[in-house]
Amino acid sequence: MSTKESTPSSSISAKDIRASLESLDLAVRNQFCEQVRTYIELLLRWNRRISLTSITSPEEIVRTHFAESLLAIKTVVKVHGRLADVGTGAGFPGIPLKMFVPSLRLTLIEPNAKKCAFLAEVVRTLELKDVEIIQKRYEDVRRPDIPYDIVMARALGQFLEFAEWAESVLAPGGHIMVWTGPDGRLELERRKSVKWLVPFVIPQTKHRLIVIGEPRPQENVSRETFEPAS
Repeated sequence: MSTKESTPSSSISAKDIRASLESLDLAVRNQFCEQVRTYIELLLRWNRRISLTSITSPEEIVRTHFAESLLAIKTVVKVHGRLADVGTGAGFPGIPLKMFVPSLRLTLIEPNAKKCAFLAEVVRTLELKDVEIIQKRYEDVRRPDIPYDIVMARALGQFLEFAEWAESVLAPGGHIMVWTGPDGRLELERRKSVKWLVPFVIPQTKHRLIVIGEPRPQENVSRETFEPAS
């Protein structure tokens, strides 16, 4: 009997990926599923050297990382144009959305150099075009010449500061999208210069939400832009 310690398998079939995503009404093609397989293999290989994810089951990675990311397309917001993913870490939700909507112009903002190296490897391996990786804290990223249509974050705290920054880099009519829970929603809703919509409830989770905001036109914003914490 072998005494070698077993490690989690990095393989999952395209058929299983499709079934997992289609259970959430996410219709995907075989080519997309093959890209997901490649992404997972890279993620778990790099995860042995740097901390990218605490989830090492390929099936759970599909359900938690990929499905949650792709559910942005099920919200009231049309995922299009220029998208900034803040604190992207291992590339979620930005890269799966780029894979699903190839016309997106994606900016990945991540301060950690090793994670940026991983992101560059994913972009190169999957041959993704129009992807920019910025190795900075989002607070140090200035408004681009062409502002973003959507700014999103899935693993970020300090929601009021993030919402304030997002307003400064969004195009008119743009949207903020944040993956969080009820407490995060309440904190975001203290930002009164943003019109917060009814959040999207992530299926098969306990209290996970995609919170969506539309910055109000400046002329409609009072001097009190946020409510003090009670």
